[in-house]
Amino acid sequence: MRGFLARYGGAVAGIALVVGFALASPVFLTAGNLAVVFKETAFLGILAVGFTLALVTAEIDLSVAEVASLAAVVTGALVHAGVAPWIAVAAGFGTGLACGAVNGIAVTVLKVPSLIATLGVAAIAKGLGFMLTQGVAFVGRWPTSFTGLARGSFLGLPNLVWWLAGVALSAWILVKWTRTGAHMVATGEADEAARLAGIRTLAMKRLALTLAGACAGLTAVLLAASLSSAAG
Repeated sequence: MRGFLARYGGAVAGIALVVGFALASPVFLTAGNLAVVFKETAFLGILAVGFTLALVTAEIDLSVAEVASLAAVVTGALVHAGVAPWIAVAAGFGTGLACGAVNGIAVTVLKVPSLIATLGVAAIAKGLGFMLTQGVAFVGRWPTSFTGLARGSFLGLPNLVWWLAGVALSAWILVKWTRTGAHMVATGEADEAARLAGIRTLAMKRLALTLAGACAGLTAVLLAASLSSAAG
């Protein structure tokens, strides 16, 4: 039982919460309410997927929230300035990707522990975000071609739910069904043994941290689109 709870304790607690809410409210398990719940938690869910990919390789990324904030500011600033939405989206996503790559290089090339490296990147990202906004949020009536990324719906479900499902499914396929995913898992479980077996463990760590940054960038774009605002 101790081993089971150590491995699946979080899932058991989540199921217990769902059961508790279902018993407390007869409308909790309705399709409409569940769609709202998934919509509101999609941002955290996408961030969690990226964080988990870093954990798979035995690294930790504490910068995802601040990186997402910076990427949202970059996206919002460009949309607010009238730049084409696809350029703003690419810039926001690229910001997250770049920050993730910096984390990966700091950990694997400069040999800085991921706890320290990602905290440093988080502090830098927070400072850059405040420098861009000067403490004033970017707010406006932004093009529907941009806000529709998060506010629209498809087959009766909010777009945010589809984004979360797509990211989670992609991560699951990567980890469970690809050679790269197997190498990432081996790196996280036994770094030295994996290296001696010929696995490029440092490359796997860089990839995982870069993907975590990419998830932060995607979250930022969707958050800015959903709120029509961005603040550092």
